[in-house]
Amino acid sequence: MLIAHWTLRASSDLAQVVIADFTVIGVLVSLYMSRRTLREVERDRQVRQTPYLMFERGGWQLIVGFVKAGPSIPGIEPSYAAKMFPSLSPDAESVRLARGEEPQFYGRLHNLGLGPAIEPRVVWIADEVQIGQETFAITDAKRKEPPYTAELNELPVVPRQLRTGDAAQLTRLPTFIEKDVEKKVSAVSGRLRITCTDLGGKGYSAEQEFRIFTAYADLPPTVHVTFSEVLQAMKP
Repeated sequence: MLIAHWTLRASSDLAQVVIADFTVIGVLVSLYMSRRTLREVERDRQVRQTPYLMFERGGWQLIVGFVKAGPSIPGIEPSYAAKMFPSLSPDAESVRLARGEEPQFYGRLHNLGLGPAIEPRVVWIADEVQIGQETFAITDAKRKEPPYTAELNELPVVPRQLRTGDAAQLTRLPTFIEKDVEKKVSAVSGRLRITCTDLGGKGYSAEQEFRIFTAYADLPPTVHVTFSEVLQAMKP
């Protein structure tokens, strides 16, 4: 009897231990699945609000005019522009998009992502400039000087918010073309840094190639802008 009683009690204790172990395992599995579900929900939410911007590939032939604007640049605070170009006389001519009955816009910046893009902006980064038959590399040091600085070549697009499937356009030429006051630049190649934020304020950026050709002697004078390969897809 004692042996049977001991055996029964041992079996009962073992059962309780096993049940307790399974209870702990069940709780751990439940916590793991809950955390996994939360991660999946968060990941899905992030995907649903992530924008993806890129310019439609192709070229735009733009009619330009020569405007006596001195150091002034559209969208740039006048005193800052004057500080950047102190040697330009009031009669210095800027290269600007010709304006007829309707404003002339160019480029198509598409939002191919699932979420809206807030405040998209484009920085033109020149890598090479051709003057006549000679080509010059634009170094990092040179990009700290006008007319190549990022501050002078960061352009907004319109509209300023892009939902999924929407497209925006640029409203002016980069400053290194705008301030080609001597009309010597024949071509520029480089990268576009495209930035925006999502609805939560998280920032994203991408890079895409561009090339610009000028034909100032044509009638009417033109600037040809080409958007080409994506160098870096949009990422946080």
